[in-house]
Amino acid sequence: MWVLFALLTSLLDASYYLCNQTVKLSPQLFILLRGYIPALLVFPFLPFFQAPEKPIFYLVCVGQGIFIAYHDFAGFKAIRRFGAEIVSSILPLSTGMLFVFWLVAEPSMSVQYWMNKTQFLLITASVTGIIYSVYKYNHQPESSAALKYMWLMLFAAMSINVLNKVATANGDSSPMSIGIYYAFVSSLSVGILNTIIYLKSSERKRVYDLSMLRSPKVWGIYVLLLLSMISKNMAMNYSPNPTYVAALIYLSILWIVIGNHLLNKLKLAPVYPHTKWRYVLLLVISSIVLILVTSTNS
Repeated sequence: MWVLFALLTSLLDASYYLCNQTVKLSPQLFILLRGYIPALLVFPFLPFFQAPEKPIFYLVCVGQGIFIAYHDFAGFKAIRRFGAEIVSSILPLSTGMLFVFWLVAEPSMSVQYWMNKTQFLLITASVTGIIYSVYKYNHQPESSAALKYMWLMLFAAMSINVLNKVATANGDSSPMSIGIYYAFVSSLSVGILNTIIYLKSSERKRVYDLSMLRSPKVWGIYVLLLLSMISKNMAMNYSPNPTYVAALIYLSILWIVIGNHLLNKLKLAPVYPHTKWRYVLLLVISSIVLILVTSTNS
């Protein structure tokens, strides 16, 4: 079951990236509103779902919001310094950190891997293949310098996935209810924290053109972001290891490549840069291996 939701999340992620290419929403404005708008969109649905009762669920969601807010602004600074391609090539390393962390944090899974060493080796190889393919796909000579700059951001990215899994484990209602309330609490926390960071930064002097918010396309981007959050939460809920979900979501690169080529054929987008097909192929093969090897644990 986790595979279906992880694949859906990768499609939703690719869709909102492709939509943002055409809308060209300001990154600063996107970050500032990425918490409030999803929270506003999901709020009307809260009465129709049972709220989790454990206080730790809400505490973890707020904690995750702290890491997401830091990740947003650290990522924005890193992109301004090194460029989006380099930053996106470094981020998959957080999935490797997550894999190692979960082996330590979840001893029962380590025992399971020890009992089935072949499965462990295949899972390790597939996760490594996904990380390597994404890393090389956007790799640039400056990536090494960016890695030194981004290590705290990588820790935040790992922590986001860890807390996502912890939140689902402590939600004492249906998976969909957990996903809805997770999206609301996390998004609202991110919105408040991003506002605080914004007000304390030099960006507070910038005046944004809010007229773009009248565009249905902009709201569509936030709807896709909200659905991606809920879908990822569902995947985390069913997956025995958050690394599986975090790794498989990188298939969004494949959907983005396909989407850009289709848009180019329809003359709705400019010519897409040369695609490194060998790394896309490695990504697909590694993802298939991960799905097949972990299918018994789905």
